[in-house]
Amino acid sequence: MTKYQTLIKYFLGGFLAAFLMLNLTQCPEETTKPKDEKPLEETTELTTFSNEVITAFETSDADQVSNMMYEEHREFYIPDLQTNTDKMPAFAEALKERKLIGLNDLYAEYEITIDGTTFTIAYGQSGDGVWKIMRF
Repeated sequence: MTKYQTLIKYFLGGFLAAFLMLNLTQCPEETTKPKDEKPLEETTELTTFSNEVITAFETSDADQVSNMMYEEHREFYIPDLQTNTDKMPAFAEALKERKLIGLNDLYAEYEITIDGTTFTIAYGQSGDGVWKIMRF
């Protein structure tokens, strides 16, 4: 009988220790975000670039869109751009309702929705102030 009492004590002790570790080592959700966090705001340069990207997609001009990309990304995207020109205006419409989800001095990422599916598009610059499409 004492053997079972010892096992029950260890079981309850382990359960109590796990419960305390779980509850005492986690931060409450409301304290995980900085209170002074400002909402992301698109810069004037990014707005201008986004408008140029929208215009390029609206006109279904694959060459104009590819000229707005870094050269190393062009060879990956150009075949799809040339074969899907009919889908480019829908992409332009989605870009008009873009949501900024990440931003720093060299990178901007947006979320767009097309037919209920969420996608991302990212712009980047190499410190020269010239924004380019990185991925979409």
